[in-house]
Amino acid sequence: MYKNIAMIHFPFMHVELVPGYLPSSIMLMDPGHMRSAEDSQPRYFRSTDLVYEDRLARKFLEDSLQFGAQFKHASEAAYYQAGKMNDFFSGSMQEIKSEILSSQKDDAEELKKKRFDAQLLLLLGFHLEEQMVELGTLENRITTSVRDFEENLGMSDDDQHGFGPDFCAYKQKSLSSPTMDWHRLVAPFVRFVPENCALVITDPLIWASMQEQGLQPTSLASDKLAALFPDWTPPFAISSTMDSMSFEELGVYTRVKVPGDLRAKEVLLLGMTKSCEAVKGPKTK
Repeated sequence: MYKNIAMIHFPFMHVELVPGYLPSSIMLMDPGHMRSAEDSQPRYFRSTDLVYEDRLARKFLEDSLQFGAQFKHASEAAYYQAGKMNDFFSGSMQEIKSEILSSQKDDAEELKKKRFDAQLLLLLGFHLEEQMVELGTLENRITTSVRDFEENLGMSDDDQHGFGPDFCAYKQKSLSSPTMDWHRLVAPFVRFVPENCALVITDPLIWASMQEQGLQPTSLASDKLAALFPDWTPPFAISSTMDSMSFEELGVYTRVKVPGDLRAKEVLLLGMTKSCEAVKGPKTK
């Protein structure tokens, strides 16, 4: 049961955003446009089902971002992309031609389209994470610089003329980083992860959200956790859970729409959090 299980972290795809206490055998999703220096890192998993890779994937992302920048609101882009502008061609030769071409699409083309859309979401998530990492680095530099500046001037944290509380409050507003809704990444992850793979979730907020939808995580005994990671010694007490389910069932817990061709795909969830963030109310097997 515990042999040859690939572990992929969900939803973050950058080392900087993943808890440092995790074993190095837990991989990160590569959406297809990792830089050459990062390609050599064995910790990244790249699916063979990706539509675009490397240079083409980066170009695909750039084009998508440029397309989205044309619209003032995201809803406008979604309206256009969904093809609702075809209403203007109703009853025309354009509509008839479109219907004929659509009827000629085979299953392989449909599957490629689904992979195309899924990869785009992964690429967008990866892009937003890069911005989060960059803003986090900038924030740390600013904090360090301000602290050094205050020390050089002899200011203290309690000095009303210092930068302390007021500056921190302003900094949090001005450097707020974008985030990708993890719900949007569930289907793309499930589409590209291989069989006999576990999605590793370390965010207690995600577990809490799924429990609100009825998930009752199954606690994992410490000896079974050790069997999964024989070369890893946790630095502190770990609360772990493991559950196997179909994507259709997972869709209920995550409140996401499940693609028809993925409903029966088995999904293994591995939860790992500090004991102080333990998942409440686990059941045992």
